[in-house]
Amino acid sequence: MEETQIDIQVVINKLTNTIAQLTADLAVKDALIEALQKSDEAPSLSVVGNAEDTEEDGA
Repeated sequence: MEETQIDIQVVINKLTNTIAQLTADLAVKDALIEALQKSDEAPSLSVVGNAEDTEEDGA
């Protein structure tokens, strides 16, 4: 029974961390969108990957 409780707690912790990361990512993207919408002239932007993209691609 104790092992099952530990497993559930690990899953809950991982989900909590994932939600926190996604929330932070969304906040950054929202701030960027808002800044770009308020900008008088469109800045020069380029698309770059992040560490997660690099790991998923196997690079």
